[in-house]
Order: sequence, then structure tokens, then C-alpha cells
Amino acid sequence: MKDVKPSSLLNWLHDRRRLLESSTLRLVFDNLRAIFDLAVDDSLIPKNPCMTKSVQDVKPRRGGGGRAELTLSWEDTKKIRAEPPDRYKALVDCGRGLGLRQGEIFGLSPEDIGWTHPHGPMVHVQQQVVHDGSFLAYALPKGETTMPRRTAGSN
Repeated sequence: MKDVKPSSLLNWLHDRRRLLESSTLRLVFDNLRAIFDLAVDDSLIPKNPCMTKSVQDVKPRRGGGGRAELTLSWEDTKKIRAEPPDRYKALVDCGRGLGLRQGEIFGLSPEDIGWTHPHGPMVHVQQQVVHDGSFLAYALPKGETTMPRRTAGSN
């Protein structure tokens, strides 16, 4: 964390604008800013690089428009998969291999995978994680309407 400078954040934001919708990039940036805020609170770093004027001037904003359509090749997703720690690589695999959205990936449960299906393993997308105000909640996948939302992590 100590090595992250405003200039590296600017480069990171520029690279992600090609790949992500503005609203998604804003959400990712807000989560990153919160992580750095906690690091400042814990005295791990002296200041939050997300809060510098240069980064604030280019941070994703509401209503900033969408990204241009971009199709990622398998090679592109291999490069993306190489970035996160090992424990998060399955998230990329679910997106690139199964075509799941972020919220659907976060809503997956071990019970959603049918390992003994006659045609091979089968994934049943039964819920997604969504924002409900300032809380995360479970909801049906897009297009479904009958499951009541409940706080993510609750039974």
C-alpha cells in the first residue's frame, strides 16, 4: 500500500475506463478509497492517495456515461486473471468461463454447483449480491421478481 502513488492510481483508472462501465468503475474506486481510508486510520500509510487533487479530478462520477463496447479475448482475460491474489482468481474464472456478472459471482454458494449432473458440472445462478442503500443484500438474478431481499451474510 505504501507504494501506491497518485500517478499509479491515475494510470490504473485510465486502463480500467476501457473495460468498465462508469458506474462499475465508480463502485470499485469507492471501495479502493475506503480500503486506503482504513489503512490511514490504522497508521499504515500517512495519507490516502485516492484523495489527492489529481486523482479527485479524474475519479469516476455519477452519470459519467458508459464505456465503449469492448470484447475481451481469452488472452485479455488471462492477463486480468494474473493480477489478483490466488484466492480471487476464481472470480475471474466465473466471469470469463461462465459469463456471470459480478453480483452473480458474489452470490454463488457451494450448493449452487451440481457436480453430479448427467451432462457434467452445472452451475445454478439463484441469487446475486446487490446494493440496497448502504448495505449489501441478496436478490434474484436480473429479470427475476419474486425473491425478497435479505442482508448479505444472513440466513
